[in-house]
Amino acid sequence: MNTDPINRTPATTTLHQEGTDSTVITPDEATTSLTAAITRSVARNRQAQDAMIATSILVELRSAGVDGLGVAALANRLGQRKPTVDRLLSVFSDAGQIERGPRGRSWLSVKKDGTVPLAMTPDGHEIPVALFDAGVEHALIVGGANTGKSNTLATQLLPGVIAGLDVVFYIDGGHGMSATHLAGACDWWAVDGPQEWSQVIEAAHAVMRARAARRTAPRVPAWRGRMETDPILTVAIDESAAVKSMLPQHVQDLVLDILREGRKVGVRVIQVAHDATGEDLIGGRRGRELVTGNGVVIGHRAGEVTANLLAESGDDSIDLRRLPMEPGWCGIIRRGHVLTWAARVKRAAPDKISAALALTPVRALTGEDLAAAGPAYTSRVKGRTDWHLMWARLREVPAGFGPV
Repeated sequence: MNTDPINRTPATTTLHQEGTDSTVITPDEATTSLTAAITRSVARNRQAQDAMIATSILVELRSAGVDGLGVAALANRLGQRKPTVDRLLSVFSDAGQIERGPRGRSWLSVKKDGTVPLAMTPDGHEIPVALFDAGVEHALIVGGANTGKSNTLATQLLPGVIAGLDVVFYIDGGHGMSATHLAGACDWWAVDGPQEWSQVIEAAHAVMRARAARRTAPRVPAWRGRMETDPILTVAIDESAAVKSMLPQHVQDLVLDILREGRKVGVRVIQVAHDATGEDLIGGRRGRELVTGNGVVIGHRAGEVTANLLAESGDDSIDLRRLPMEPGWCGIIRRGHVLTWAARVKRAAPDKISAALALTPVRALTGEDLAAAGPAYTSRVKGRTDWHLMWARLREVPAGFGPV
């Protein structure tokens, strides 16, 4: 076939469709058909390559364990072109896994000092909260409906999970409807009711006791962050008022026990509630005091019938009514002191969360932790991972192509 070397326009040629002598395909139709076939083949190869490169990116970032690993350095380590790595990194940006800096740098969200970048102030200052710092930190997330509590929970949990540092037991008083996009991050997805919720809390409490006993002999007083071989164990309780109303009192007492003693052995509790006073928390006001004094309290705009102050008195109180109306704005108190009166939690779209988690093996309890957790843990319901969303984010061509 003769072609114009510049415009690549086929010369006039008559082609017959295979299997017939009567149907004539014009040169334009032949070109279109060939182009479509090539596009499908390239798309399938690119999808497979993207999946492998994306996995390599995550492995390399985890093994590097350093802040500020630039895109160029990452591309060099992987032996890939910089634009390819940069494009795939964009899949994970805003997902709590890889944060993109102002100069195109990328880094793991759990930094060397154990902090997680949670929110940004109006003047561009980053507000971190601690995953670990001489122990892990409990957390309380409060606010009215549709103020961004679920996103805040995701932004706080995902970095530790994706870095392989955190095992999450998730309890949902909304029976699985509160934060469905977090399913893939959870080692135990407890959404069915009080019996399962009780099993989760009892298992976490047993792990805490077993760790405390193991650490007594070698005299290891506090959690040592990345030096630990055991993972952090997080019990995340969403819609805590609903959970509290159905839990037996002796199980609620176990939660209070974890709030008192768990941080030293890497077991923490995060509760999501509506009322900033602590009335609808498991552990009540005493539980809230323990979190306020030794953890972090994140307050979004309050509802019509809930308290408006994040703390009780003086300069360490935050008036939640002054926050902007848009979801995600919050005030943050850590260990009794205000970190910020107003900042906006980084937004992680549910599909990007699912995409990031699709390439992340969720860590589970092993060894002595596994033995302590008991038989209920071995028969637990694990979080669900939607792989299709991951591939939809990675490839940039329509899905559903058949064989060439």
